[in-house]
Formats: sequence, structure tokens, C-alpha cells
Amino acid sequence: MKSFFDKFEKEQKFNLFTGDFLNKLCGYPTRSDISEAILSEIRSSAKNYIKDMNSFSDIVQAYLDAVVDTKKNLVRQIKENFEYRYNIDLEIYRNIINSKYFETIFTINFDGILENNFSDKIEKITPYEMKEISDNKIGYYKFLGDIASIGTVFISSQDIRKLKTLDFYTEFFQKVREQFTLRPTLFLGVNLEDSDLLNILDFILTPIKDLQSIYMVTSTTIISSKSAELISKYNIKLITSGTKDFIDYFKELSESENKVLTEKKFVW
Repeated sequence: MKSFFDKFEKEQKFNLFTGDFLNKLCGYPTRSDISEAILSEIRSSAKNYIKDMNSFSDIVQAYLDAVVDTKKNLVRQIKENFEYRYNIDLEIYRNIINSKYFETIFTINFDGILENNFSDKIEKITPYEMKEISDNKIGYYKFLGDIASIGTVFISSQDIRKLKTLDFYTEFFQKVREQFTLRPTLFLGVNLEDSDLLNILDFILTPIKDLQSIYMVTSTTIISSKSAELISKYNIKLITSGTKDFIDYFKELSESENKVLTEKKFVW
């Protein structure tokens, strides 16, 4: 939305945290969709052991503890579900990237839409795969790893505990925290009731001393006490204009840029 970006200097760059709603608009299942599918396979008696029904990782942990299936097969099913969706709408992400507002993108989503379709524009970084960001590329940090294989993704609560405690992943989170000190962060399309999002965000932000402003776009003013606590703790500013307003603005920018390019004439 233009009014939001007009508050900053013209050359100001941002971090972007992409959420579930963007996936839904692009044609991918959301974390909530996958959670419901997994939950449907867990026996009623085993569901009582799920600590938090708003936590994807807790639901997965209950699924694995109940020995419904192996983690390897579950990861394969999730991966195949993404791969078999051919009618993906790339316009939203294309417009976001082409807007040139964002230097870094964060996500806890499992899809491969950015790395598979915009590899010339983004540099994927995961807890298992640290690398230098090439010039003119956007750093793309996938907090929960890569769904490409069982060894590179964090989907259960046990996985996330290891992610947060093992020294092996320290460098990754140090780099992530650095981004939060370099520029403001805009959260777009996130589910404020997603406990995994709230927990990992708290884990990342707690040690940061020079945290830059954080803005969350939400379509509702009704939030849980857990969300409200995190928002208050880090002085997060809520924008209630709606995710689609931002998406429409990025589209307008892209169309305006294309119009300028088509109007340019050859000069001898």
C-alpha cells in the first residue's frame, strides 16, 4: 500500500515475512490445511495428547508418537502435495520481488515456489545451507528448512526444539537476527494464531537489542492473548488495511513499470 511506504525514505529497504495467506492465494495448501489433513489421520484418543491445536509441529509430533506413519513418509506426502499443484499463480510473488522494496524475505512455509521459479532473483538460505547472498539477489531465509528431504526440514515439535538449542544452527539465527537490526520488517499474509510462528519469532527477537520496527498486516482486530502478548513485547505495529491492499499495490507498481518500458522508443 502506497500510504505505508510513503512514510519512509524513498530508498528504504525492508524485510518481508511471507505467511500462509499468500500461499493460499497462489494455489498452495496452507499450514492449516496440512494440519487438518494430518489431524484427520490421528486416532481420537491420541488427539488428547496434542498440547496446542494451533501448532503444526505439535500436531505432527502427535502423529509421529501415535505411529500413524513415519516422518519420512509424512515429509514425502507433504512434498508431493506441493509438487503436484501445477496451476500455481506466480503473479503475487513476481510483483513483490519486482517492487524492489525488499532486501530479505523470511518464511516458515514449506513450499518451494520462490526457489523453484525465481532462482535468478533470490538466494535460498536454510539452517542447513548457509551461503553468501549474491549481488542484486534477495536473501530468502526459510526458518524451518527445506521440504526437499527428511534431513533438511523441521516439522515436529521435537525438530524445532533441536533447531533452537543445537549450536550447529547458531550461525543461521545470528544472520537472521542481523537482518532485523538492519531494516524494518513487514509481515504479510501471516496467521496470528499460528503458535509455531509466535514461538519461533519470540525465540529470534528476544536477544536482539537494536530491533528495527516491525509491522504486521492483519484483516482482524480480534487476536488471542498469546498474540497480543508478543505484539506488546516487541512493540509490533498492526496494519489493518488488509493483505490484498498490499498485493494490489505491488501489482499496480508492476503494471506501471511495464507501461513505462513499452512506451520507451528507440532513439537513433
